[in-house]
Amino acid sequence: MFQKVLIAEDADFMSSGIKAALESLQIPVIEHAKYCDEAFLKLKKAWNEKEPFDLLISDLSFVENPNPQRLHAGEDLVKAAKELQT
Repeated sequence: MFQKVLIAEDADFMSSGIKAALESLQIPVIEHAKYCDEAFLKLKKAWNEKEPFDLLISDLSFVENPNPQRLHAGEDLVKAAKELQT
């Protein structure tokens, strides 16, 4: 079973529902990011610390962030995560 999960979701009601479902499965570590760049930084930090996430759950589309973002969609995040791990 998964031990460490990252949720990339900008809608709070969706992420709280996903988190509740994961908690019911007794996942010990559940983290959340509202934007793709934030999620990627968490993925990269965990990877560099040799404590990677077991699962990434990502929304595919995100609302515009007032701060400039490098990654704009879930597809971009998944691609960057794959590149990080190769």
